[in-house]
Amino acid sequence: MKKKYLSSIVCVLCFFIGTAQEALVSSGQTYVKSQGEISFSVGQIAVSFLKQSNGSLSEGVQQGDIHIENILNEIPNVDILLYPNPVANDLFISIEESSEEYYYYVYTSNGVLLEENVCSNTSRISFANYSGGLYFVKIVERESNLINQYTIIKR
Repeated sequence: MKKKYLSSIVCVLCFFIGTAQEALVSSGQTYVKSQGEISFSVGQIAVSFLKQSNGSLSEGVQQGDIHIENILNEIPNVDILLYPNPVANDLFISIEESSEEYYYYVYTSNGVLLEENVCSNTSRISFANYSGGLYFVKIVERESNLINQYTIIKR
């Protein structure tokens, strides 16, 4: 009886270990810049990889180790401050004195551009008419197109 019971348990365990869930990936994207690569997929579990002489294709789960690198070409050696964050009414941008010209862009969390303007050493952006949520502010150096991006919370 014990032998029959034990063999039944082993068969059940082998069934669960030997089978895996599989899902088709419904969406995904890879963004590549010289500093790194970000890749994501929606729909999980299954992983497949195809390699040919002209490139490779992988889909499915790309998780396990989350490692995010900033792929923006950041503005080096310039102190840029955005405050307060979270913001209620006015957001201030403070850029150390520089001979470069800067612009700011305000985006919704959906990527809709709300506002753009030239930055002075101290600029003010009114968030009074924006609803609560997440916003992105990009500071762009005019000549080099280097970008710093900030996530802002509107209360």
